[in-house]
Amino acid sequence: MNLSNKSLKIYQVPIQTKAKIVLEYYEFGMPIIESLADAKFAIMNKFADNMVNMCDKEHNADSDFFFQLCLELEEVDELRNFLSKHKNFIFKYITSRSYFMNFHIYQLYLQYIPHKLTEVEKCVFLDAYINRETNLRGSIIFKEKRKQLEKHLYINQF
Repeated sequence: MNLSNKSLKIYQVPIQTKAKIVLEYYEFGMPIIESLADAKFAIMNKFADNMVNMCDKEHNADSDFFFQLCLELEEVDELRNFLSKHKNFIFKYITSRSYFMNFHIYQLYLQYIPHKLTEVEKCVFLDAYINRETNLRGSIIFKEKRKQLEKHLYINQF
């Protein structure tokens, strides 16, 4: 998870934390590839959490999302590159689970690279995002937000 530019490095997970996560996800007898995939996802999600928790945010009730990160243009470009680079891994990882876990990374994909997502990827990330927000805010609020996001992402428009 190397970030080429210095702008997003402040959100990067420190090497000690990465090592701890790898050890936490290692299970004796479990294939090492699965353990490493779990650890990689946890590290990437920690990065997304760091961004969301440390960045200034704009809250706008009329927006598609409940908040927008206040990032500089170079940070947005770097984030888009990072998300694009790891898109296939994240998509395969979340679709290999039997349920959606509550993570901020779904929103980052929908906000910053929707143009690089297939229709299926958009639907999966949207379902995961809606699931997360419904768990946090309740289903009544999110029925309307879902319609708004589907329109913005050009999915389920018949």
